[in-house]
Amino acid sequence: MMNASSAKSQKKENNPMPKDNVRAVCDAHAPRQGRFTGTKPETFLGGMVKLAFKAINPTTGNETLEHMWVEVTELVTSDVYQNGESLIGRLYSEPVLQCDYASGDELAFKVEEIEAFADPGVQ
Repeated sequence: MMNASSAKSQKKENNPMPKDNVRAVCDAHAPRQGRFTGTKPETFLGGMVKLAFKAINPTTGNETLEHMWVEVTELVTSDVYQNGESLIGRLYSEPVLQCDYASGDELAFKVEEIEAFADPGVQ
């Protein structure tokens, strides 16, 4: 499993701030390495992307991943991000497991963290 950084709804100057080791790309469910690497961030604007979030299974207490949809709302336009985040979105899914996010939370993420993409312009 590859660790990645992300941001929860912590704002400074109206921008979500990165939070280390919150989200990870799951090797078992992630697309082939490089599938979205190199894709321009604006490609995802207005669409839905699937990301993996670290979570706790309340039944077993074990750490696991929950794969949830995020609506991409804007591009990162400042240098406030030190980990290379290029997109900002809002969590669309409601978490089933225990995690640090709730539906509607704003977060910043990297193109490389995207597991799937649903383009609203494609029917």
